[in-house]
Parts: sequence; structure tokens; C-alpha cells
Amino acid sequence: MYYLQIYEDIVNNALDENRKKLKRDDKDYIYYENHHILPKCLDGENKKENLVLLTGKEHYLSHKLLVEIFPDEDKLIYSLWVMCNANKTGDRKYKTGAREYERLKIKFSKNQTGDKNHRYGKKPWNTGLPKELQGFYGHQGCMRGKKHSKETREKISEAGKGKIHSKKTIEKIRQANLGEKNPMYGKIVSKETKRKISKANKGKNNPMYGKSGKLAPCFGRVGDKHPMFGKHHSKESIEKIKQSQQKRPILKCKYCNFETKNVGNMKQWHNENCKLKS
Repeated sequence: MYYLQIYEDIVNNALDENRKKLKRDDKDYIYYENHHILPKCLDGENKKENLVLLTGKEHYLSHKLLVEIFPDEDKLIYSLWVMCNANKTGDRKYKTGAREYERLKIKFSKNQTGDKNHRYGKKPWNTGLPKELQGFYGHQGCMRGKKHSKETREKISEAGKGKIHSKKTIEKIRQANLGEKNPMYGKIVSKETKRKISKANKGKNNPMYGKSGKLAPCFGRVGDKHPMFGKHHSKESIEKIKQSQQKRPILKCKYCNFETKNVGNMKQWHNENCKLKS
């Protein structure tokens, strides 16, 4: 077969017609696709003189011919394989017969085996990570080095509102973060970091700022709806709470001289809110 001659005839015919891309609503509109006369994988440049407008059928046939002209060029085989399946947007699929599909599949498979494969000799990026994290972290993670736009973050936020995890899911999350599995296991947060966190969540920056009633986090947490319903602190926990309270400084109201270690009590009922304040 004269593959090269047929390929040149297709390209020359398209160049002779001096084709132009028109808008879809134009009465003379014909669908064309850009094609590199000398493929980029063979050092073809992305310049006007190396580009030609082909119809969808001509473009598909040209790539089939290029695979026959350069049978050992992996990227040409891959390019044709993509055309037969889908491009980045999921459209422009070309239907192929069973024999053609099998022939192309075998070619593609052979050019992806052994040292021809781009991953040959390389370890998977997630080697060493726990099984449950392997799909989310690593230098090749889908969002690695990227940031969601403000609009996307708002959409994610809206989609998650009102959703409640089942008890089974909550237990799975808890088990996945116990002991050494917890990302903060064995780490100590510095005073500087604590100060930054505190500053970042003060006033209007706090997600609960100005919220009350049904919007308050404690709303409705009564009886069996309370997280501690039917539970009891262990002796160890009680002792830790006791020691923590003993370490708190004694606060004194400057108007009624009332003393307490309870910060919330002092803020709500004393000092600037004290009933003895004149």
C-alpha cells in the first residue's frame, strides 16, 4: 500500500482548497479540525505552515495512515487510540469495526509494555502510604498544588449543608483517627501556633459569631440528643478535668469582689456586666 502517497494527497487537496474555519451559524459552515502535517512527536512545529484544516473523516484517516507510515512511533499509536475513544471533552468518538479495534488495541498494548511504558522502573507514587490514604495523597494527587476557587468552595459548602453522618460513618472516622493514625499523634502545638489559631477565630472570623437559637451548636442537644447521654466519664478523665480546673487562675470581679475560676461565668455576670456596676 502507498500509505505515504495517500496521506500526501489528502493534505495537498486540503491545502489547495484554502480552507477556513467559519462560525457554526454561517450558511457555508463545514466542520474542520486542525492537523499537524509533520506530527509534533516527529519534531513538527506548531506553526501555520505545518497546519492544515481537515474534515473529521480526513483527520481520522490521516492518523491511521501515519500509524502505518511510522509503525514504531508510540505517540502516533496513542493519538489514534484516543481518537477512537474520546478526547479531553469526551466527544469526537470515531466508530471502528471489530477487526480494526482489535488490530489497534494489539498495537497500542505492545507499545505500552516493558521499557516502552512511561512508568517502567518507577515505583507507584503512593508506595508506603496506608491503604485508606493511597487515593488521596502524594505528589501526583489530583488537587496537589491546586486551590479551589471561591465559587467552587461555596458550592461545596452548600452541597454539604444539612447532611448528617450516620453512626456507622462517625465510628469509621473515629477509628481512622485513633492513636498513631491521627495526623497530630505525638505532636505538640506550640504556643505561637495556638496564638495564631486563637487570633484567626476571634470576633467575626469565628464561624459561630452572632449565631444563636437554632443556629447555635448546642441547640437541641437535650436528653438522648446530647453527645454524653447515657455515658459516664472514667475515673481517669474525672481526675484530668479536676487537675485542669485546679490550674486555672482565680478571677475576681472588680465591682462585687466575687471570685471564681469559671471564665464564662465571669464574662457573663461580672466585671462589665456586673449588677453592682454604677
